[in-house]
Amino acid sequence: MDKFIHSGVTFLHVPPLTGNWSSGNCCGQVKKYSKSAADEKQIQKQAQQKKQQAEKEKAKREFRVVVKGFPKTTTRTELEEHFGSCGQIRMVTLPQKGGSTKGIAFVSFASEAALKAALKLDAQEFKDSRTLKVWRAVEKATKTGAKQLDGE
Repeated sequence: MDKFIHSGVTFLHVPPLTGNWSSGNCCGQVKKYSKSAADEKQIQKQAQQKKQQAEKEKAKREFRVVVKGFPKTTTRTELEEHFGSCGQIRMVTLPQKGGSTKGIAFVSFASEAALKAALKLDAQEFKDSRTLKVWRAVEKATKTGAKQLDGE
């Protein structure tokens, strides 16, 4: 069956069921195809969910910093405690490789003010007399065109 749209209406082309050409049914039939109300609601719901997810991801990235210079034994909780004084934290991500952290973290904040406060912690001392490097995460395009955050 082939679908085609004409003047905003979707049609299905149904080929003939038999090889009987003498019956005048050589071109098959064209039937109007319409989506049910349930189909429409499902499609709208999926589109809304996709939009909300995209907005959440964008919000996470808008107020995000990259952190380096901490010991690889540092936990998510320790970073949350250290950056908690800056403002509300949405998420702390510690990428891992081979079961241990890569020595880099991403901290997402709920506001621009919290992000600015976190940036002031750049070059500040962390546990074990380590000096943190903190900068704003920015999206950059990869060779395949996919977006990736600076530092990943």
